[in-house]
Amino acid sequence: MSFSDKDWRKLVAAQQKIEEERRATLAKLLRLESQNNLLRRRAGDFIARDIKEIEELEKLEEDEAKERKRLAEEERKAADERAKQASDREQQELIAAMLNSDGANGLAVDDFSWLAASSSPNQSFLDTPGPCRGSSG
Repeated sequence: MSFSDKDWRKLVAAQQKIEEERRATLAKLLRLESQNNLLRRRAGDFIARDIKEIEELEKLEEDEAKERKRLAEEERKAADERAKQASDREQQELIAAMLNSDGANGLAVDDFSWLAASSSPNQSFLDTPGPCRGSSG
């Protein structure tokens, strides 16, 4: 069985067509691989940017938490100071009230307290002459 030139040309043309399709398919595969690599890089960039944004947000939240804690501590100290001042003021008012009251618990001395002292039982002892008074015996 011999092949004619026509058959031979058909065979070569079919082989060339297959080779062209193979090359086109390989080129398409290379383009798809390149696009896939580009998409992977973009996805990596997106993830990296998202991670960076998350880290920045976490840092901002941490800074805000520190600031809230600092402000709360300042407010607590201010409240403690106000409470201490109020307590000191109450104590001063109480002492002033006790000093200004008439003979409250014997803390205040009024103008007539010397009369009570002169009629006390110890007064007769003080008026008694004795060797302590510098008398010569």
